[in-house]
Amino acid sequence: MRLWYSCRDYDDAIIVLKGIPLSYTSSFLKGGHLSYQNFLWSSETLEKYEPEFDIELKRIYDDGEMEISFEIEIDGENIRRETEKHLLNHKTLILIGGEHTITPFSFREFHDSFEKIYLVVLDAHRDMRDSYYGNRWSHATAMRRVLDFLPEERLIQIGVRAWDKEEKANNPFFPFHLFKYMSEVKKMVKDEDVYLSIDMDIIDPIYFPAVNTPEPGGVNHHEFMEFLKEFILKFNVKGIDLVEFNPDAGLPAHHVFFADVVKKIIALILKKKGGRE
Repeated sequence: MRLWYSCRDYDDAIIVLKGIPLSYTSSFLKGGHLSYQNFLWSSETLEKYEPEFDIELKRIYDDGEMEISFEIEIDGENIRRETEKHLLNHKTLILIGGEHTITPFSFREFHDSFEKIYLVVLDAHRDMRDSYYGNRWSHATAMRRVLDFLPEERLIQIGVRAWDKEEKANNPFFPFHLFKYMSEVKKMVKDEDVYLSIDMDIIDPIYFPAVNTPEPGGVNHHEFMEFLKEFILKFNVKGIDLVEFNPDAGLPAHHVFFADVVKKIIALILKKKGGRE
């Protein structure tokens, strides 16, 4: 199955979508490996035109799902290779997980390609444990693994509302809210490149329960979408991942909401590029 509004010509594409169904360290709910296929199916009900931004979706290439080996060293290397391939071809890459474990691997390639890039993370959890259940590569250790190679000041976490005392770091950390910190983050980042990592549990589970590790007290749909609009239009976003979506934990309406989030992100990227490519 392919994304119905995707193009067939990779060379002509501006945006590339890639599914990374890595979800074998999830410690609460299972089902995140189904995210990309569910996204494709749920997108069938969406229109190709995005009226809010007066954009028709085009020049989007669906590169399918990466095969998973269930060996983190192999899968991590394959994520890096997939990311590198699309960066070398100057594509704007949107990765759909899968769990947050994918981010250290994909972002490492962006870090190697863009010298001063920032990682901005929207997440209910800090993911700063050094190991979790004896595992150094886990959804709960993802940001700690990023700090193995990224200077602390370039990892910015926004909206976190649950963490353990052991999860200590000196990186910029803005808990509980999204919009409250937008101007402060912009002052830090200025016009530098950004990779945006979106853990879908940033949204309150009352509104969006379809995640691996739901956490009460999050933002609603409206605040989440308004933040994304302003962020993508104001910041120099080079790549995005959306992680921790779990279709088995939600209803069809939640599945379509996730597909619509991806659609609106695509529309915002196209709007910002303004036909320049």
